[in-house]
Amino acid sequence: MIQAQEKAGTIPITNVYAQEADLGNSEYELVVAENDLNVAKAQLLYTMGLNTDYDAEFLESSINSKISEDDIVKFRSDIGSQDAAVSEALKNRLDYTSLQSGLEAANSNVAISRSGYYPSISANGGWSWANSSLDQFSDFGRSYLGLSVSLPSSRFSCLILTISNFLIISKNCLLTSLLTLFITYNELL
Repeated sequence: MIQAQEKAGTIPITNVYAQEADLGNSEYELVVAENDLNVAKAQLLYTMGLNTDYDAEFLESSINSKISEDDIVKFRSDIGSQDAAVSEALKNRLDYTSLQSGLEAANSNVAISRSGYYPSISANGGWSWANSSLDQFSDFGRSYLGLSVSLPSSRFSCLILTISNFLIISKNCLLTSLLTLFITYNELL
């Protein structure tokens, strides 16, 4: 209609351009509002733990605005206490459980890191044999036991002492070796 008035010469062309600009701005604002609605739906679905691509409609008319006392009692019996409801909701939040798992992993890494400050002891043993023929096992065979003690030290990053003997180590010999080891460690400090 305004274009017809402009062609008839009753209004200037600037009015036509202004109306077209207003129409363009209104269309732009409509697209922005629709996009904001879609983003809000996606955020709500994500918060609810649902797939954000789910086609959901949230109509104001679908929300009951009048709640009776019976509805409240039924809701409380279904859901339980507020603390129980919050606990159940947190169990179903994938982002929350993911963060909890990350926290547990970080605490495990701290425990692993702390283990480097403690002494460690390892033992090994075995028997080997080397000969070109399958005889003389007692002459060419040898057995061995080893003990490795790692003691953290303030002067050294880690003092590693290894005691090994290629014969069977008797109990007394082992205790004597451990005693010598601890005396040597104390002297180094």
